[in-house]
Amino acid sequence: MLDIHTHNPNPDPEAVIDISAEVRNAVEAGEFNSEAFANEIFSRYSPDQKFSVGVHPWWSSSALPDELFAAVGAIAAMPQCALIGEAGIDTLKGGPMFRQILYFNKMAQLAADLSKPLIIHDVKAHDMIVPLAADYPNSDRWIIHGFRYKPSVAKMMLDKGFRLSFGPNFNPETLLSIPLDSILAETDDSGVNIENVINALSEARGEDLLSVIRTNTTAALTQTV
Repeated sequence: MLDIHTHNPNPDPEAVIDISAEVRNAVEAGEFNSEAFANEIFSRYSPDQKFSVGVHPWWSSSALPDELFAAVGAIAAMPQCALIGEAGIDTLKGGPMFRQILYFNKMAQLAADLSKPLIIHDVKAHDMIVPLAADYPNSDRWIIHGFRYKPSVAKMMLDKGFRLSFGPNFNPETLLSIPLDSILAETDDSGVNIENVINALSEARGEDLLSVIRTNTTAALTQTV
């Protein structure tokens, strides 16, 4: 597997597809039934397709219903779900910080309870996210998605055991500064294919990262706590 995080819904055995919005839409329409939803969603894909599900910080402008968290939890517990999230904290968009932190903690606890990695949306919020890692025994399975920050921020994250996922837009200086085994790749919602992302990362790093990223992605998804 190569693409740790994408919103592209097309079947792709090399990608983890985020279905969070579909879960939220079903709950809001009053049509969520975990078994029926899973049968409908998963029937579109091959049995080895992997997914992620979570509560995005942009959804926190108003209080979210308990039914949404129950739905996310039900899908997250299924074997097809490889990751929890994306979840996170965004200081530029979304609801008040108290609610964003509350929802982030719910997703972090879900990831810990299920022994699954957590993929994190961090917009100028690392000073809040990093201290929270101490509350969760599996925070060495946290992944910061779409990482664009400078090397000093990367070091702060890596010192906590986090992995960093790079998309089409990244900081080449940071990419050069971190260990190979910390590098993941993603397409997110860019529309760029994962091969082009990895080619760009390889060019910036000065070495072919294809096999490295495949190995790192497998390790990130299969590591046990």
